[in-house]
Amino acid sequence: MCFVTIKRVEAGDSWRYYGCNFCHEEVHLLEEGRYKCVNPKCLKSSPYAEKSYRIMVLAHDKTKAVNVALNDRVVKRLVGKTATMLLEEIEDLAETPPSKLFPRQILDIANENVTFNILISDDNVLINSTMYNATDAYLSKKSKSLTSETVEEILESTEFGFGEVS
Repeated sequence: MCFVTIKRVEAGDSWRYYGCNFCHEEVHLLEEGRYKCVNPKCLKSSPYAEKSYRIMVLAHDKTKAVNVALNDRVVKRLVGKTATMLLEEIEDLAETPPSKLFPRQILDIANENVTFNILISDDNVLINSTMYNATDAYLSKKSKSLTSETVEEILESTEFGFGEVS
């Protein structure tokens, strides 16, 4: 787990993709109108695919800034809507095709304090890569950062305190 503030959302046209209904990896549209999963462990085909999120954010804490890839589950938690719901809203409101727009609701997660569950890969350990993949996210209820005073308030409110160890 890491506690960070989202500094910036990378706004690009790859904020969404069509995902496999079984493993959620990306799919490709075949000529006959079916979708085929690109995951070598799945490779299933289906007449439809789910619209899914995939975005990149720059997040930081007091010590470091890192790039974090947010998958569909994570973005749904932060935005509060599925990619399909968000696309329908955009289509209803916009004159520009949805494929050319980057949703304001996603940009609005910038400056939010978030707790991410992240995967630590071999690259993070072996070559100090600052690119991580989030597997889950939780918005912080309080936007103020933890100081020694707020930690003390939390400890007092939970009947823990600073005292001597016996």
